[in-house]
Order: sequence, then structure tokens, then C-alpha cells
Amino acid sequence: MRVEDYLWAETDDACALCGCRERRALTIHHIDGDDQNNVYDNRIILCHNCHQRHHGKHGDVTAEQIRDRKRRLIMRTLTQYGVNAIRIAGRRGHVVGAPFLLDHLVQLGFLRRETELQVFSDEGKEAVEVDCQYVITDDGRRLLSEWL
Repeated sequence: MRVEDYLWAETDDACALCGCRERRALTIHHIDGDDQNNVYDNRIILCHNCHQRHHGKHGDVTAEQIRDRKRRLIMRTLTQYGVNAIRIAGRRGHVVGAPFLLDHLVQLGFLRRETELQVFSDEGKEAVEVDCQYVITDDGRRLLSEWL
């Protein structure tokens, strides 16, 4: 899954603030204002109206409101298992977990799979990774300090 896919999935293809589903009206807003900073946690889906309400002269959609909404979306996208894994990896430098619970954090760039610790194979069938060791990345440390 691409990072952009996570952005659309976390809002269910709608504006993160008002819920507008008109695809042509939706845009990706850069939270820090730097359109070159394309990391997952710096982008959020907004409709044209909410985007204008933030950047326009009235400014009735504040940066704080957008950051608060993104924080909640991050928690939902990462899942509680993912949040806990990043916190543990932040303290220890690594975490051990099941790939089906943590590999989305690798796709988002917050963890890196280091070692397969336990592999299960049932009588010659395809092996399945049961536990892997993950290390926290620089982006994972940044996410931890800024959002979690």
C-alpha cells in the first residue's frame, strides 16, 4: 500500500474535517505548509472549502484543529498495536511482533524489519513469519516525538 493510499483510507475518501465526499473537491493539505515535505504525518485530506477556511483571510479552521484531527487519524491508522510498538521501539530501539500487526508501519517508514525470529511451516507448506524484530527509523522517532 502506498502512503497516499493510507491518507485516503484513513478518511474513508472524504475531507478529514467536514466529511465532504466530492472527490474533485478533495486535496492533500501539507500541515507544516511545506509542500515538499511529503511524509505521511504531514499530509491530510481536506476539501476545497476547509482548505480555504484554513488558508483564507478568516482562518476559522486553525492549524491546531487540523493537527488535532491528524493526531486522531494517525492513532486510527497505526492501530493501538502499532502505537504501542513504536513507543516500545522508541524506548528500546527495537520491538518484536507479528508481521500482520506491524508491517504497515514498515510501509509507512516508521519501523524497519530487521530479523525474522520465528517461522512456522506446516508439513512442507509455505513458511509463515510468526515473529519478527523491527527497529525504529528516524521517521519513527520523529513521529513519536511530534505526535505520540
